[in-house]
Amino acid sequence: RMTQFKEKAEGKDFVSAAYLASLYEARARLSGDITDYTRANDAAERSLRIEPKQVDVLALHARLALAIHDFSRALSEAAALDRTMPDQPAILAIMGDAELELGDVDGASKLYDRIQSHAPGPGSTARLARLSFLRGDPAAAIKQAAAAEAAAAAGGADGPSLSWYAYLT
Repeated sequence: RMTQFKEKAEGKDFVSAAYLASLYEARARLSGDITDYTRANDAAERSLRIEPKQVDVLALHARLALAIHDFSRALSEAAALDRTMPDQPAILAIMGDAELELGDVDGASKLYDRIQSHAPGPGSTARLARLSFLRGDPAAAIKQAAAAEAAAAAGGADGPSLSWYAYLT
């Protein structure tokens, strides 16, 4: 009887499932173990089945699609979120990154410009550096990448987060 109660309670615990999805995503980023992205996706989907209107978990689900290179799904899910909550930098970043990976450099550029207008910072500057490189301007790309790294360091980034910016230069 206690087992049945526990299973029913766990079956409605969307918060723990969402938290587990975030933990798996973080571990995948640190370890490089892509199976953790699958685990994260499964946990996010379990959470969304219970409570489908969780914006943060919907964004996580789109971000996970981007991480596993399902760029069309990432773009579609992020665009749906952007329609209901426009101009959220994290959502715009997912959309822009997906557009870029799908080969739409101009579309990605427009989205990155939207991020810059709402929340300028090292993340958007790093994305602009990649665009400069893809457009054949390596000098601008290096300058933007260095600016992104300096801004990230000034903002307190360290460890793996800062090393990502250093990698760009």
